[in-house]
Amino acid sequence: MHAQLRPITEEPPTAFWFHGGLGVGTVDDPPAVSLGATYQVGAQVVSFRSSGGGGYLQDGIWDWAALYGFGTTGQSFRITGELGAAVVSGKRCTEDGCASFPSVGGIPFAVQLRVTPTSAIALGAYTFANINSEQSFAGLTLSVAIGDVR
Repeated sequence: MHAQLRPITEEPPTAFWFHGGLGVGTVDDPPAVSLGATYQVGAQVVSFRSSGGGGYLQDGIWDWAALYGFGTTGQSFRITGELGAAVVSGKRCTEDGCASFPSVGGIPFAVQLRVTPTSAIALGAYTFANINSEQSFAGLTLSVAIGDVR
């Protein structure tokens, strides 16, 4: 009789965090803003975010995006890259007043670079961009992440 060996399976590491940041972008009126939530299982990453620049009450462009990508699973730092689908909307202001432009679809992407000094808080940079038919844009924000960041 032969003993059967069972492989030892280990659950992939998971992490979940909310992130937000302020920075600079390609939209004329600063600041660039990014807000989102990310869930990571092993190397796979799923994010939901809103990002853009300008003002909600003045000139500005914003997206609401769902992204999928891959990332590292290190304990002291994390890098993720993501691509997805988005809805983009915004306003343009002239001397005659402000007008919203119609919402359009866009192709968003993002890269998160973070240092994780604790298991609950991380600091880093969030780069984002959105390619769309109305006004493509990009930004770089200094961000804070809160959650299970390791």
